[in-house]
Amino acid sequence: MLPQGPFPQDQTWKVLNAMLADQLIDVDVQAISEKDFNADGDIIMTPPSVRTFYAGTGYEATSDLQRLSYDVAGRFMILCGAQDLTSAIAQAQASARLADQVCGILAGARLNLPNGDQSIPVLLKAIEPLPIDGLGMGYAVAIEVPGLAQMPGTNAAGYTAQGVE
Repeated sequence: MLPQGPFPQDQTWKVLNAMLADQLIDVDVQAISEKDFNADGDIIMTPPSVRTFYAGTGYEATSDLQRLSYDVAGRFMILCGAQDLTSAIAQAQASARLADQVCGILAGARLNLPNGDQSIPVLLKAIEPLPIDGLGMGYAVAIEVPGLAQMPGTNAAGYTAQGVE
């Protein structure tokens, strides 16, 4: 289970990147940064490479009447780009094979976080096409890392503003 409080995206993201870097041989695995975009805002990648980013968290209230417990799903995107110069379709297939490798690594994985917590198994959501400037076709793997968030309920007993009429 994930810890009390909001979804720990920072720890989860770091462990996700480490797992991919450990298991994708000769692939540059990094969190996405400003160097991964050209001046027009298009994604650029030097193949073979994988870039990851945190895409937000979904919250679904449990049956807790105080609304302090939530089923959460941390959403991440894994961008995959590989190269085969023999043809356009071969290049796209190279990126698709890399995306398939990523899926094989992540499907059902439990992430052991530095604080000792463990995630519920990773859920694959989709593989989507991703044009990459100067490379051609890449693919984005969408995943969710489910867990349970327990919020502290700082204002669960009510909040009264001072000086408000």
